[in-house]
Amino acid sequence: MDKRLRGRRGKSCVFDPNKIFEQCRQSATAFINHFKNWLTSQDSALQNLLEKLCQQLGDPKEAIRVIIQTDEPLLKKLPWHEWDLFANIITQAEVALCPTEYEKPSVVPATDKTAIRILITKSN
Repeated sequence: MDKRLRGRRGKSCVFDPNKIFEQCRQSATAFINHFKNWLTSQDSALQNLLEKLCQQLGDPKEAIRVIIQTDEPLLKKLPWHEWDLFANIITQAEVALCPTEYEKPSVVPATDKTAIRILITKSN
């Protein structure tokens, strides 16, 4: 057997799953905070775009959806749902992701909904 593939002898490590879970949670929270700060930074191109959109949208109570079209796998992995889109300006805003190219879904023909079908079975 190749010696490089065998485990090392010596000290063994004991991992505390609760400690690891807490470290992961803290890292995730820190990442989300950095992401949100990046999105809302004053020199961000996204922030400039959002300010222009806010001026054009009109009613701040109207629901809007911002669709990000991308095929970049890394962009799809970002926590876009954490983004406070327009902060307190537009209260009903959400972000959605979609690919840059997609096929239109086929239309299923409507069935006659006036017909009633009843299935009766006889049990012994």
